[in-house]
Amino acid sequence: MATGLFDLEGKIVLVTGGGRGLGFGMAKVIADAGATVVLANRSQDQLKAATTEVRELGGRAHAIATDLTQPGAAHGLVEDVVREHGRIDGLLHAAGNQHRSPFLDFPGEAFDDVVRLHLHTAFDLAQATAQHLVSQGEGGSIIFIGSLTSEAAGIRNITAYSAAKSGLLGLMRTLANELAPHGIRVNTIAPGFFATEMTADVSSDPYRQGLYDRIPAGRMGTPEDLGGAAAFFLSDASGYVTAQCLTVDGGWAVA
Repeated sequence: MATGLFDLEGKIVLVTGGGRGLGFGMAKVIADAGATVVLANRSQDQLKAATTEVRELGGRAHAIATDLTQPGAAHGLVEDVVREHGRIDGLLHAAGNQHRSPFLDFPGEAFDDVVRLHLHTAFDLAQATAQHLVSQGEGGSIIFIGSLTSEAAGIRNITAYSAAKSGLLGLMRTLANELAPHGIRVNTIAPGFFATEMTADVSSDPYRQGLYDRIPAGRMGTPEDLGGAAAFFLSDASGYVTAQCLTVDGGWAVA
């Protein structure tokens, strides 16, 4: 259990995409630091398994099934968290999707779907969370999940994902500036190459394998590798840190 500046005891943290992958890996670390994590996901089965595991590890976890691609879902989700727990202290938006296609054939509909979840939903969630944080008057933390494509890489066949993740940094900077007077910090974590279900289907791609081989740490990341960064941004240890993008990539960007 964390103590002092890194202690998250008593904090209510909403984690979208918390039923699996990066969101779940970070949620486990956050819960271990003392927070109550509210996991949001579309799949009831994934949520049940995730909350069970967090509780078996000694953490506090609750679940809300929702489809964040639906109009009004983001604001409704935050309202549900506040209704159930009386407050909200942090948001970690880790829900994501992907479409891979060469740019010349990239469907406009797929572009809209990816940008909607990664960027539009980030705006909606952050707005709803910030409204409650301002009302509570105690500050708080909002974290977006970016990507190497936010700043350092232009990877083939993921046009929509790259555009959305780059857009998150502009959103982050603006929100950090506007919300700082209220004690609300807004930051981004940019993962490198991580072993998740979303990357499993390209593990045999020679182009991708070349990118993976470049990682100085000698391995792809695991979802839990992001947990420390998330706990830092949610805790008092980052009380004077806002509008920052922390890259967690095993050294890939400098290789």
